[in-house]
Amino acid sequence: MSFFTDVLLISVSILLVFVLLRYYTRQKSYKKFIAQNEGKKFFCYNDRLVTKAFIETHVLPILPKEVEVVWVENRKPISLNYKRANISTMLYEINSLKGSFPFLVTIENGTVDYISLQQQTYKAIQDPGKTQWLLDVILGIFDDSDKS
Repeated sequence: MSFFTDVLLISVSILLVFVLLRYYTRQKSYKKFIAQNEGKKFFCYNDRLVTKAFIETHVLPILPKEVEVVWVENRKPISLNYKRANISTMLYEINSLKGSFPFLVTIENGTVDYISLQQQTYKAIQDPGKTQWLLDVILGIFDDSDKS
């Protein structure tokens, strides 16, 4: 083998160690985040213009105080109370499943449960008469999660 090949193999090996170390550190941090936030509720929405103004005008003011609001701007979660990496991991897991923003998220029994409100939100935007229906759906979901 040549000197270049040796250096390349060593560099790739070192890089792999750092990547794996970072991955396991993030996973450990995320598991700790889940454990520390057992029972927490989140409302997550993004910067899509159609829904953002509606949510900020109609939904956010009626959310219970214990609900944490997470706004995603340019695919980056904005949360004042949590590390971005942990919120990103939570949202990545949700987004890889089915559905789209906005989400209601609860952490129960060490797992992240979510409900996409995309369809309900768009129905309420298209028909302002359904705004109260959407708000009742949201509050009902959070009430049901309290009973679990």
